[in-house]
Amino acid sequence: MAKFTAYKVLELPSSGIDENGLYFVKGSGDDSITAHLRGSGDWIDLGEVEDVDTVNGLTGDVKVDLTFTSGVLELTATGDGTAAPTASITIIDDSGQGTNKTYSSTKINDLLSSSGYGDMLKSQYDPTGVEGDVFDYGNLHGTPDINDSTVKLTDGSTDLGEFTLNQSSNESIDLSPLKVTVTDGLTSSSTSNALSANQGRVLKGLIDDLSDIVQSGLSLQDGFDPSTETNFPGGGDAEKGFVWFSTDTGTVQGVGLEPGDMLIAKVDEASETDEEDWIFIQANIGQATETVSGYARLATTAEAEAGSDDSTIMTPAKVKSAIEEISQTLAESTSISITSGQIRTKAISGDVVISANGVTSTISNGAVTFAKMQNIGSEVLLGRHAASSGVAQEISLGDNLEFESGSLQVAWGSNEW
Repeated sequence: MAKFTAYKVLELPSSGIDENGLYFVKGSGDDSITAHLRGSGDWIDLGEVEDVDTVNGLTGDVKVDLTFTSGVLELTATGDGTAAPTASITIIDDSGQGTNKTYSSTKINDLLSSSGYGDMLKSQYDPTGVEGDVFDYGNLHGTPDINDSTVKLTDGSTDLGEFTLNQSSNESIDLSPLKVTVTDGLTSSSTSNALSANQGRVLKGLIDDLSDIVQSGLSLQDGFDPSTETNFPGGGDAEKGFVWFSTDTGTVQGVGLEPGDMLIAKVDEASETDEEDWIFIQANIGQATETVSGYARLATTAEAEAGSDDSTIMTPAKVKSAIEEISQTLAESTSISITSGQIRTKAISGDVVISANGVTSTISNGAVTFAKMQNIGSEVLLGRHAASSGVAQEISLGDNLEFESGSLQVAWGSNEW
């Protein structure tokens, strides 16, 4: 049995609080009633309710009890007068109708589950308000007719995938071909990467500087030896457009120069120490080494497989080719095998003679111990009793021979000699 209790009081109590109670408060002189619940030790204000001074003719502090028994909900109110008449509400599971009857949740769920697709509430979906025309498609709120339109994604002439607006299943489309790698530098040799906005700004600055210099004209000054000088040329008085060319190899203020490189002043009175006042044009690029930047050539397949060239660059394809060549050599070896990604020596069987890669392996003299030999019978000698030469044979002891403490003795028997 479930029970719900309502109270009408002049003010919210501070003790003797029914945690399951609903309190209607109307203080002396109040024009309205406020409803309150008790939750987690705090009062919850439910707002104002209609102004009533009596409950079923009862005045003062009124108590209203709601009880639910055997499918019947009963309401009983008590107060300053006698108990008011009981009002009952019956909860039904069938399709019956009547005063004080209401459907159960089971019946409501049955009604909802049996409704057809597209059923709707007239109050929300009938814009005309005319009874009975809610199911006329022309009276429904308009929605776009998308039919089975297809959306196709392409990258230039390459189709990446497509989907229909009315499809019921998921469709995955690979958009990785649209990915663009951005390079923030001016030294990359990539033919597919995009240049960053920052490097575009750097390029614009260089172009603007060159444009200014070209407009003002270049003025060749003289040779400049970076191997002996510590500052840029001009002594701080170089005018914009003045040009010097390097006559040797050296580093000035952190800038590496080689013969033929050009130093161009970007501004008047270009600084002797600030590289920002200069443009450096590299005239020659040498072979790249492990410590010096420069040009490099890609290795051929033969060079990659030979593995002796230390001045060319290996591409992924060449590395793969070299590895496959080594793997093929190992696979054809008589002493090495590749198993589960591991290189192992092959098992030795039969005569112990291994000849591979021009090297013959044998067992050293005196290296075979008795433990490595086959088992022999008890109380026998090793030798060969056959008429021809061959492998060792077991020789049993005659009647007058025996082993004693590891020594071969003559068995004399009962006759003395």
